[in-house]
Amino acid sequence: MLNELDYEIIDVEKQKECYGKGAALGVGLVTAFGVIAIVSVIIYKIYGAKTADISLPGGFKFKFTT
Repeated sequence: MLNELDYEIIDVEKQKECYGKGAALGVGLVTAFGVIAIVSVIIYKIYGAKTADISLPGGFKFKFTT
């Protein structure tokens, strides 16, 4: 089956020419959206709860009651 395909192995320079910086930009955008989604869910859970007690590293403590 591979004999029927017309393929070419390209080097790194040719790859950069074809794809540019789009792949890095795409990975960055997907990562950013993932982080924003996780933080949004955490904030929603905190403010949606009747009471919340959060301890962060460094001695920061937050307590919410509604």
